[in-house]
Amino acid sequence: MPVINYKELDTYLRKRGDNQFASVYLIYGEDMLTKSSFDELLNALVPAAQRSLNYDPLDGIQENVHEVINRVNTFSLLPGIKVIALRDSRIFYARQDKDRILANAKKAYEDDNQKQAAGYLLSLMGFLNLTFEDIAKSNRGKSLEYGAAAGADDSWLDDIIAYCRENRLSIPAARDDSRILQDAIGKGFPSNNHLIITTDMVDKRRGLFKTISSQGIVVDCSVPKGDRRADRKVQESVLEAKRDSILAASNKTMGPSTYSA
Repeated sequence: MPVINYKELDTYLRKRGDNQFASVYLIYGEDMLTKSSFDELLNALVPAAQRSLNYDPLDGIQENVHEVINRVNTFSLLPGIKVIALRDSRIFYARQDKDRILANAKKAYEDDNQKQAAGYLLSLMGFLNLTFEDIAKSNRGKSLEYGAAAGADDSWLDDIIAYCRENRLSIPAARDDSRILQDAIGKGFPSNNHLIITTDMVDKRRGLFKTISSQGIVVDCSVPKGDRRADRKVQESVLEAKRDSILAASNKTMGPSTYSA
């Protein structure tokens, strides 16, 4: 099955006809686009009235791949479609993504989302096999190559470490969760059970991505970061959509000229 752009999701759902839904969906990329695509897919799979028993969301911040696999392989108590959703997953993260993960953690912190920032940091600590002591202010210059010694403002890290400790969040064990999940997808799930994974980044070279794209559906919600005219056009359209979403929540409107100004 294909990799489709988020703009093609509506067409895919409308033209699906009597064809069964894929057993696994991966939605990745820009946060707002990922969330809206997830909502659109979930609405098609499980109507809101049926979600109390047929929809099981899992938090990717403290994800346990064995629990995910167990739940998606468990038959529903009621007939019909069952959806397991792994939201904000770190399944594609790897130690070589250290700088990007730290940048994402800092951005989440600046957006006042400490829970998400903690998820990024804990994932990174798991990959690098680090403890909280290893990333204390006096040690993080060596362990993370980040902090005052490296010329970076690292005070936000102290707040996130405190948040993790106050909420007793654990550091995930270093293991190849992506391979474990890849093998489970390869074996297949019960016919009416479906897994949806959302994440901000993927590695298309990984076996997990290739398995999902061949046996399921991948929805690409990424936004180009280049300076080409076509790239800027996409970036502007996403910014406008974000603006409209924020204004809609406040029951306000803003004309294009006002926004451009």
